[in-house]
Amino acid sequence: MAARLPLVNGGSTSLSSALKNEQNMLERLSWARKNLEARDDLAAQCKQGLVQDLVASHFGISEKFTKTWCVVESVEEWLWGSFNWCIPIRINSGASGNKDRKVLLRCPMEYRLRDAMEEKLRCEAATYIWMQENCPEIPIPQLFAFGFPDGRHFIHLSLLPFYKRWFAYIRRKVCAWTGRAVPSLYVEAPKPHSLATGYLLLEYIEPARGKPLSKSWFSHCESPAKRQNLFRGISRLMLSLARAPVDRIGSFTFNNSGKISLSNRPLTCEVAILENSGAKRVIDRHETYENVDSYINDILTLHDNRFIAQPNAVNGKSDCHYQMAIHMLLRSMASQYSDRSLRRGPFYMQFTDLHQGNLIVDEDWNVISLIDLEWICARSPQMIYIPYWITSKSVDEICSQPHINEFTQLWGEFMQIFQEEERRGNSQTPLSRIIDHTYRSGAVWYFLALDSTNAMYRIFEHQLLPQFYPKSLPPNVDAYFARFWSKEAKSVEEKKLKEKEEYDTLLKRFFETKSV
Repeated sequence: MAARLPLVNGGSTSLSSALKNEQNMLERLSWARKNLEARDDLAAQCKQGLVQDLVASHFGISEKFTKTWCVVESVEEWLWGSFNWCIPIRINSGASGNKDRKVLLRCPMEYRLRDAMEEKLRCEAATYIWMQENCPEIPIPQLFAFGFPDGRHFIHLSLLPFYKRWFAYIRRKVCAWTGRAVPSLYVEAPKPHSLATGYLLLEYIEPARGKPLSKSWFSHCESPAKRQNLFRGISRLMLSLARAPVDRIGSFTFNNSGKISLSNRPLTCEVAILENSGAKRVIDRHETYENVDSYINDILTLHDNRFIAQPNAVNGKSDCHYQMAIHMLLRSMASQYSDRSLRRGPFYMQFTDLHQGNLIVDEDWNVISLIDLEWICARSPQMIYIPYWITSKSVDEICSQPHINEFTQLWGEFMQIFQEEERRGNSQTPLSRIIDHTYRSGAVWYFLALDSTNAMYRIFEHQLLPQFYPKSLPPNVDAYFARFWSKEAKSVEEKKLKEKEEYDTLLKRFFETKSV
């Protein structure tokens, strides 16, 4: 039996650790192999010249100069995260007409997204376009082109010949004059692309301009001056993004006519993770919300579906009762935390996955650029939080002592700067009051629980339950509450206990054979 098996993040795990892990380790142990397969598949397409040809066509490089003017960096230089592989490509000065430039071809990982890959691409491209037009003060990389798995791809007007730019300009003017939706600055390419995946072609942010905050966070997070600059930069990003209220909860999406609309479901990182783990989809792709309560109800149902689908969701009968009881109680608590005056809007665009890796900062931690615009959507202002990672802790750590005190202190520090920026910008949206009230009332913990894939139970136990019942619950109370989770609670309980036994057997066999 193998002592340890590799994980996708570069670490490894033993059988004993895997058996104790609350995540589906059968799935996670397969990611290391699938991630390498995705990389190797992209590398093979590079070797065939497909990536070079695609980028060269976008920048008007003739076929005879493609190999010398358009150079794909070696695989060792590629970047990757939870959902994407990014291929750096150098375009030499002879092609660009002035100085050398570098771009990133960003390709989503199909094994992490299942049926949501094209949806994610359309929402991310639409978010870039919306921010270019509505938040020009937010520094983001230039989006040169993007394509979908079906071969359709779209190019920015600036890369097209003059006559095509002129035609597109006239079309946009006519639409504006006649009151129709104005097309974006991206036009469909005449020929389909040949990649076996979708993509975004983006400006590369050179290290000389700034580096990801994650590179220096733990070294300098105690510096008051750097932290103040960072908090000010994040505050400006949040306020700029939420400047214009919208009438529904959802994500912007790009359609094949070149237009964007707020007509996609609110696609968050957590929704993608839960669905990819096997949870049955609850929110249809083109479903948006005009009411917060309906959205909360569907997110709770998605968590129910995750619980039902995950083979190792429970560790025994009492644990099964405990989780069912929390699911039931969270649903009953919704009306206690959802502000009635905000239930029907207005709603605001917001970051649902802002982290140290997608903030590019200079040496003083001034924000230079925001990268990775995936998972931005419009939701209730009650769901706009300050980043919990400013404590260098995870969300399931900050919800309990002693870390909650540290978070409260940093929260106050952040909110002071946020309010200063709000006043300086003459904001018509009193976001600071809503964020402040949501935190002081304890509602923030409810929404953080909804937005978490693995901390919901701990947040409930340490933050939500004490607001209603500060003492220890009576013995066996979970068993009674669990029955109110569903009419089928008893049969689900039996099914989950059986699944856990089968899961443990399969996991042991996996370690024995080193393969699925």
